[in-house]
Amino acid sequence: MLDITENTLNRLDAFNNWLSDVYGEETKFNTVLLDEGFSEAEIEQLHQEHLNEFLPTIVELLDSYRDQTGKRGKIFTMQYYGLVDGNPQDLHTIGENADVSLVRIRQLINQRVSIFRHAARKEQLWSDIGLIGRCLLDTSTGS
Repeated sequence: MLDITENTLNRLDAFNNWLSDVYGEETKFNTVLLDEGFSEAEIEQLHQEHLNEFLPTIVELLDSYRDQTGKRGKIFTMQYYGLVDGNPQDLHTIGENADVSLVRIRQLINQRVSIFRHAARKEQLWSDIGLIGRCLLDTSTGS
């Protein structure tokens, strides 16, 4: 069993916050895994043994989805929610660093988040997260 670092827990919180904003308050990482057919024991195993590798893979997955916001929309969303490092940034900090207005940053983040609300995109994302989880479990059991 691997130690779960504070940074990993911060990244999990960041991902859970993103999920809540996109799909509603009750949606968390465990919700997605349960909906994809994982047992409580499998979810616990993923948390204990694979969370350090699972979360960066999910960030890469989220980054791979294309939309009209382009690279800046993806980057601002990742920074705002803290998906990469577990440290969310406020709009003011993002704006100062990127020399972009707060209104424009908010627009890009809202547009980026909205693409994941479409039923087909949600289904694809959750399925992809499930596949990643299954692959991680398979590697740990040697299957």
